[in-house]
Amino acid sequence: MFELFRSSRSPASHSPSADSPSTLGASNHSQNPINYRDLVRMVLRDTLRLNGIPIDWIGCEVIARPHTGQAPNFQINLVVYTWHEGLLRYAPLLKQQILQGLQHFDPANNHNSHVMAWVFAPTCGFPHTRMPGPAYWRVSAELGKFDLPPSRNDLRRDDQDHIPTVPTPLR
Repeated sequence: MFELFRSSRSPASHSPSADSPSTLGASNHSQNPINYRDLVRMVLRDTLRLNGIPIDWIGCEVIARPHTGQAPNFQINLVVYTWHEGLLRYAPLLKQQILQGLQHFDPANNHNSHVMAWVFAPTCGFPHTRMPGPAYWRVSAELGKFDLPPSRNDLRRDDQDHIPTVPTPLR
């Protein structure tokens, strides 16, 4: 089934008709964006399944964007149907995995030029009804800093009792 979406062909299946513009990689999704939409949906579904995310939580819309040059551009809207805090926390990784999946099944094209956007369905179950106050954002920014408590090895009682914090090489 996955061979249908691969743009490279084995030498045994190569025929003169395989060089027609409708089967070449770059013109494949410019000639027939419906097949590309199906490819994006398949990659999204497989990515969600591989990560244990229920496939009905996120859908997608693929919109062809005007382009200049050989490779067409698409806007891929990831539509959130079921809210979960972790979705946005891991959104950059999910995007990366989807782009890698597209590159795997369609290596003849550069998929990094596509725009990915998150869209939230009105019934997704987002729990909040109002924005937090300004202090919330300052506290959240301060909590995100990388501050560690001092190590007991860093606290010097006097110079004789100092234990170095740099490990010595083992012999």
